Order: sequence, then C-alpha cells, then structure tokens
Amino acid sequence: RPPRYRQRPHQIPTEYDTRLVAACGEHVCTTGFITKVWNVRTGEKVLHMAHSESVRVTSLAFKPSATLEDEGNQLWLGTSSGEIHEIDNINQALIKTKNAHRREVIKLFRYASELWSLDDSGELVIWKKSSSGVPSLDQQTNSFRVPKGHTFSIACGEQLWIATGKDI
Repeated sequence: RPPRYRQRPHQIPTEYDTRLVAACGEHVCTTGFITKVWNVRTGEKVLHMAHSESVRVTSLAFKPSATLEDEGNQLWLGTSSGEIHEIDNINQALIKTKNAHRREVIKLFRYASELWSLDDSGELVIWKKSSSGVPSLDQQTNSFRVPKGHTFSIACGEQLWIATGKDI
C-alpha cells in the first residue's frame, strides 16, 4: 500500500547534479562529489558530507545490518581511486576507509548479509559477513575475475549478471 503522510515530501531537492541514488528502509542517498541522505518519511536531511576535490564517488550501497531497526544507518561508497568508505548516517561520521581495489569501484551490490564490489578492471570482491553478522572492511574477502569492459551488471539472487559489449 502507498505510504501516507500528514505533510508529505513531494520532492527532495538535492541541490546538485545527482548521479547515483540508493534507497533502504526509510532512507534515500544521493552522491557524487557530495553525499546526502534523507529520511523519506519526513523529508529531513540526515547526512551531508562533502568529499575532497580529488574524490569522486562512483558507486554506493547501504550496508546490511544485524537488526531490522539499524537497517539503512550505514552505507559504503566506492570511489574513483579504488577506495571504499564506510559512513554512519546517524552520527554523520566516516567510520573506515579501505583501499580495496587498484582501479575505480564501478558497482557495489548487496546480497543477503554480503556486499560485493566490482572495479573497472574486472575484479569482483566479495565482503562476507563477520562474526557480528554484517560485512566489514576488516574482514577477509574472496576475489574473482569477471570479463573486463563492463557495460551493465545486476545482482539477481546469488548470481551476478554482467554485460560486456554484445555478450551477457
């Protein structure tokens, strides 16, 4: 059923050229050179984080949480330099940064309690859940090679479908 609001936010002005959008629970995030998170129930801005001029966010995904109440409170940002930043929306803080790839992180996928990162050279890194039940940048990873020349990809269940040119 559609949501009902007393004072419904009919639109959320991002105030910049929005390139990436992700939604999780009652949060929506837009990013690029600036990362902003809003509560879609109230329209209130939860997070505003400006990145340095040399950092461009190229992918994002909300981090899975151990409890339903914490869903949408943290997100991962992949950058053009191969770093992954973990951000806490509630405390408006950068939790951790890891140089996870040698190339630009072009996609972040969420599958169950895992996060998958894909760079433009075809390296796929699987971030498995830790003992706390959520993925961590400190956790051991599994890496795979996928075809280079990514034009589109989508995670369907536990499978990753990748298009490279005329091949899927």
